[in-house]
This record gives sequence, structure tokens and C-alpha cells, in this order.
Amino acid sequence: MIPRVFHQIWINHSNPELPDKFRTYRDSWLALHPNWEYKLWNLENLDFTPRRMDLVNSASNYAQMADVLRYEILLRHGGIYLDTDFECLRNIESIVDGVRNFSCSEDGRSISIGILGAEPNSIYMERCLDALPKCVGQTTTADETGPGLMTRVLLGGGLAGDFTLFPQTWFYPYNWNELHRATEDFPEAYAIHRWAHSWGESDRSLLTRARRKLLRMLRA
Repeated sequence: MIPRVFHQIWINHSNPELPDKFRTYRDSWLALHPNWEYKLWNLENLDFTPRRMDLVNSASNYAQMADVLRYEILLRHGGIYLDTDFECLRNIESIVDGVRNFSCSEDGRSISIGILGAEPNSIYMERCLDALPKCVGQTTTADETGPGLMTRVLLGGGLAGDFTLFPQTWFYPYNWNELHRATEDFPEAYAIHRWAHSWGESDRSLLTRARRKLLRMLRA
């Protein structure tokens, strides 16, 4: 089953602390799940060597690095990964109880990875890591390491009874191009993706420093 732990990733050496707006979203999860553990991951506190260290090093932007790391972290530890711009509206224990792996679609077409649940050693996270390309930067981040990859993995390998796809209205009641709907009421939603994230994809110097720091840590 899915361990009661929330995982988030924040990798930004120009701003290493989680910004206030994302802390507010994080606190919404902790307030509604007081008995759950929480882990904010960065390149300095990884407690294992990633299987796809090659892609962590060659990621073309922070978002891509975070995509790879979420699969790695969930495979290793299990739990629920959350993008930092996800706001919790109500406790989710009743819907994840007995669930071994889950995701949701943000658009009715692809399987999203902004909220992603898995048991430790999940075959689905393993498949995602195995399906990652040998190199990145050939197409978009979403296609190479994000929802495009997840969709291909799940559709290609088939969904067993141990993977649950939750309704879109539970976590993605509006899409990235519908921000005008952000103030609406969403009675079915357990949480809302606020589409506020920015990894600073164009700052390659910061990404280079991140890679160097990770390599130093792993060689120590």
C-alpha cells in the first residue's frame, strides 16, 4: 500500500528555500493530514543514488530533473508526490486507502504526474525509469519525461487492478489555460493544481551548478 508520506521536490540554487506561495500550498496538505510525514527533496538530501543518474546530470531544465527524481523517489520510498503548486482542500485518506498506485488526467487525454502515488518498488515507477530516453532535449520535457512518458508507459504495459486513475475533477478541475476559473467552487475536488510553477528553465548556469553539487555529493 501507499505509505503515508508526501514528497515534494525543490531544486533552485538561486532560491533554495520554498517560496511563500508554495509553502502555503504545502501547509494545506499538512494541516489536513496531521499524521502524515512530509519530505522536501533537493540535490543535497537524496539518501540514495538514482538509477538514472545519467539523466539527472543531463536534464535540460529543472522540471526535467524533477520528473526523473519523482520516479526515483517513489520507487525507493513510495508515498505521494505533489507538485509544489498543488493546494489541498480536504483529506484524501478515504480515497487512497487500499490503493497501491494512482494518478489522474489533467486534460482527459494524458496521464499527469503533478500528483502521483505509488507503493515502494512500484512496477509502474520502474517502467517509467526504464522507458526514459537515453538522452534528453530532443523533444519537449512533457513528452520526454513527463505526462507523455507516463501515458506511453501505462498504455503500453497495460493497467492492472493495482493502478487507479482518479477522476479529473478530483485534482485538475481546471486546466493551465483556464486560469480565469481559479476562483470557482469545485465541490468534487480534493485538491487543485494551481498552475503556478516555474522552474526557471532558461537558466542553464544554475542547472550546471546543481549538477556539480550532486556529483560532489555522490563522490563523497
